[in-house]
Amino acid sequence: MGVSTDALLVYGFPVDEDDVPEGEDPWQQMEDTLLAKLTGFTEQWSESSSGSGYFERKHEAEKLMGVEIVGHCSDESTMYFIATSKVRAWRGSPEKIDTLVPGDDVKLKAAAEVLGVKNPIIGFWLASWWG
Repeated sequence: MGVSTDALLVYGFPVDEDDVPEGEDPWQQMEDTLLAKLTGFTEQWSESSSGSGYFERKHEAEKLMGVEIVGHCSDESTMYFIATSKVRAWRGSPEKIDTLVPGDDVKLKAAAEVLGVKNPIIGFWLASWWG
């Protein structure tokens, strides 16, 4: 199995290392915080959630939230963006970009506030993923 390097173009802001939650799964911690504070969605999946419509409700909350967490750097040393849009070009699969449209700065600023990111630098960012 080889290692792939992908290109990422996002509209959003980087999460400073000091603002990333400590613990086993910082991605999940940030997602749970954003969903709870921006949409009121606080459900947690469990085995009893199977067939209850949990994933449909979570997906609707994610759409309402309007931002997503995008990992960059590598599997072993993941860094994060909060983004309203992204394009990923997998190795060997170029992506055509017709237009670049800025995302929703209001949603990005709200996400930054919820995560405690002071003075987010919002804009287009080009990054890579190696993993």
